[in-house]
Amino acid sequence: AYIRDLATLVISYGMCINIVEVSWKAKLKAAYPNPNDYSMFMGNFSSVTGSITLVMMLLGRTIFEKFGWRKAALVTPTMIGVTGAAFFA
Repeated sequence: AYIRDLATLVISYGMCINIVEVSWKAKLKAAYPNPNDYSMFMGNFSSVTGSITLVMMLLGRTIFEKFGWRKAALVTPTMIGVTGAAFFA
């Protein structure tokens, strides 16, 4: 059962990322038709993403200890839902 749940999680994550990324990048290309502007945005976005990832890696243990596995694991799908709803609204 554990392996099945893990496989479902990985497949679902892959599908969500593909759907979100394709739509997101299409909207970005429309917002930044100039390749230099698009590259600048993506560079800044990657820098911010890397910084947030570093902070979350440092806070991860505390989050798991304080809130437990279930709530910590729900952060990613919740953030995809919230930011996706805001982006596509």
